[in-house]
Amino acid sequence: MNFMKNKLKILNVLIILTILVISLSLIISACSSGLIQSNNKQSSNENIGSVENSNQGNSGGNNAVSDSESSVVQESSGESVGGSNNSVVDNGNKSIESTATESTTTKGTGIESMSTENSQQNNEEVLEKPSVKLSIIQGPEYAQDGVICYYRVKAEVTGNPAPRIIFSKDDSNGTWGSNIAQINLTQNEAYNLVCDVKNSEGSSTSSIILNWVAGDNINTSNETNSGQSNQKEASIDYSNPGNFRIDVNLTAQLVSVYYNDNLIKSLKCSGGTAENPTITGTFTTNQKIYYSWVARFNEGAYYWVRFYGSYLFHSVPFDKNGNIIAEEANKIGTPASHGCVRMALEDAKWFYETLPLGVKVTIYY
Repeated sequence: MNFMKNKLKILNVLIILTILVISLSLIISACSSGLIQSNNKQSSNENIGSVENSNQGNSGGNNAVSDSESSVVQESSGESVGGSNNSVVDNGNKSIESTATESTTTKGTGIESMSTENSQQNNEEVLEKPSVKLSIIQGPEYAQDGVICYYRVKAEVTGNPAPRIIFSKDDSNGTWGSNIAQINLTQNEAYNLVCDVKNSEGSSTSSIILNWVAGDNINTSNETNSGQSNQKEASIDYSNPGNFRIDVNLTAQLVSVYYNDNLIKSLKCSGGTAENPTITGTFTTNQKIYYSWVARFNEGAYYWVRFYGSYLFHSVPFDKNGNIIAEEANKIGTPASHGCVRMALEDAKWFYETLPLGVKVTIYY
């Protein structure tokens, strides 16, 4: 009897446990099903939100491009074009708007490009091969009592870019400008002046023959102005520069001319100042220039004799009206020049006309 009671109790316990297990399984199943549905719903909502955000992002980007293109059109065409205020989601509408904006932009850019090209064509220089024509603008003129006959010749030049002008000879060393040459001729001399002009487009050449012409004031005798022969001058051979030497004492401001070591002339001078000193050393006279205007100093001078580079013997300065600058002339015997050796007009004339080129010059303190 007791055995049966115990057996029934065990059976009841088993039944209760079975029911509890089944109930628990059902609860767990139901919970799992609800969680899955909730996750699916949340995932679906997130996807929908992502798509909407993407569309909104595209719409904002299109508005930005539209505003930017509108700005370009305004600058290019000069017309006022407002930016788009609507969000563009539909791809078809986006394409239409983009095409319209690009068309307007292209049109405006095309107008600007055409305007720029026309402006460049108008401003473009026309290149031209050079040409040159020589003409005598002064001469024959005479210097040194008719011993020198000189001409000034002008080169009339065309071409673009401006051609470079090269004369075969210019005894003024460019004093009259880059397109004017002075040619000095001695008795019975002739010279064929050649002028070459060149630029990037080509070159051209012209020439003119210049002849010595006797003037009315030529003195062909060995007589002085008094009509009497100067025996001392006649005994000197001026054709050989080796017979002469020139000493310049800058301390004494004195030019001494020697013939065969005999002093024949002493000339007061003005060498350079302390700021513009005269070069010292031994040199040789190598060029004569009758007259030259020095624009840098706003003064000119006569009877130039070069002995080294930009250092020359010459007369006292003249102004632009052809008058001696008295203030400078009164400085003879003291340092006053820009580095050259100045002499009184008559002394410079004698020095220029009498002494041959190639004479040794010694300058010292």
